[in-house]
Amino acid sequence: MKDIKEFKSFEDILAETYYYRNTFGGRTNIVYHSIRRWIRSVIYSPRKIKWAYQRMVRGYSDADVWNADTYLAGQIAGIMRSLAKNGNTIPTSYGHGLDEFYPDTDIMLKRRNADYDSVSMTFAEYHTNGPAYDESWKNEFGGVLDKDMEEALQWLVEHFQELWD
Repeated sequence: MKDIKEFKSFEDILAETYYYRNTFGGRTNIVYHSIRRWIRSVIYSPRKIKWAYQRMVRGYSDADVWNADTYLAGQIAGIMRSLAKNGNTIPTSYGHGLDEFYPDTDIMLKRRNADYDSVSMTFAEYHTNGPAYDESWKNEFGGVLDKDMEEALQWLVEHFQELWD
């Protein structure tokens, strides 16, 4: 490795460090990380068994509580997808006389599925990528903006008692 005085900038130091780590240390890194991965799997195995047991008994585990918002978003997304795919009923808010499509059940089912898919996609995106801080963040990294999550949660509040099959 070069002497520190030979570098022109901090970026040069980082580039040299990266080069050194990935050329000479690359072979040792493969061995090191393989051993580390095996040790971690041995260490976490009892925890994973415990978490599986907790999910069977309680319906959630300590690992799920750690990120409850992400866990719940994933559960809601899965439930909404299942209802859109296998649901047989039309929510009462779609089936009253004030609805313009009231007598046509096919259109009401398509509308219900579109709403369910929209909400499930919002929650699935939150489950996968978390919140997005602004529009540029969302475009680059994914995620859900606060206003989109608020709309999905508001829809869920309004239709909560209609989520049955």
